[in-house]
Amino acid sequence: MLLITDGVGYHQIKGQPRQTIRKGDVVKCPPNVMHWHGASPDTGMQQIYILPITEKGIVKWLHPVSDGEYTKDN
Repeated sequence: MLLITDGVGYHQIKGQPRQTIRKGDVVKCPPNVMHWHGASPDTGMQQIYILPITEKGIVKWLHPVSDGEYTKDN
């Protein structure tokens, strides 16, 4: 779970459109589903990341997001 505390950024679950996220948004990242998140190109983003203990798995960091993935709207 991401709690966006300041700024503007993006979040995308694989196969879904990229979403713009802003201060006050809460993003739920499902376990075992590839997704990415990061700041927008012109505004930084601050977040609190909560990782609950769960039988469904924990976050597995894969690879950096490519420029093409980052700039693509869908």
